[in-house]
Amino acid sequence: MFYSLTSALVFLFLPMAHAQYNQWNPFSPYFNPIPPNAFQGGVFDPNWGANLANQIQQFTSNVISKAMSSGNAISIVMMDGVTTVTATIGGRPYTARFPYGASISTFTMNYIDRQGQLVEEFTIKVDGKSYTYKTVGGRTTGPPGGGPFQVN
Repeated sequence: MFYSLTSALVFLFLPMAHAQYNQWNPFSPYFNPIPPNAFQGGVFDPNWGANLANQIQQFTSNVISKAMSSGNAISIVMMDGVTTVTATIGGRPYTARFPYGASISTFTMNYIDRQGQLVEEFTIKVDGKSYTYKTVGGRTTGPPGGGPFQVN
């Protein structure tokens, strides 16, 4: 039993011993398991950071130009103790002024109503109070009293 186990182990480990001395090696010393040019593009490209910055810049400029051309331009400027908000509502520019430091957020939604008309809803939230302006068929209506943009 001892000799049969020993001879089996010797025959199993003999190819390994030969491979260590390069007598039996299936791979040449110049073998490369990775094909040439396998890692081209993506994060392996040496200019990937610059390419990413260009893509972000192009995306941002496209979004801004589309927003301006669609008539949904919003500008919030804080200067000299006053916050000035300029918004395009229903294709017309409106301006409202608020005290400096007021909490302001805006939301614009466009959709088609059941009659097939384009509806634009513009909501501005100032210090927790919401004002919604709705434009349907070119006619803009505002909240009671006109809200901060004085649209009646």
